[in-house]
Amino acid sequence: KMRIAKTLDDLPLGTPIEVDGAYARYKGFVYKEGNSGDEKYVSVIFADGQDLRYYEEDLKNEEILIVEKR
Repeated sequence: KMRIAKTLDDLPLGTPIEVDGAYARYKGFVYKEGNSGDEKYVSVIFADGQDLRYYEEDLKNEEILIVEKR
């Protein structure tokens, strides 16, 4: 079962996530929280080694699926 992250509060450290890309579904987890200026962000490391930051604004445009334990 999965649900879409609506705010950064939905993505605490250690949260496993999936993102549907153009060609694949990317799996990763939140490994860092931080601030850039006054904007909060979370960093996600993906299985393929990609390391991306997501800001609150990004959650409006991209569906980040939270993988919930069954």
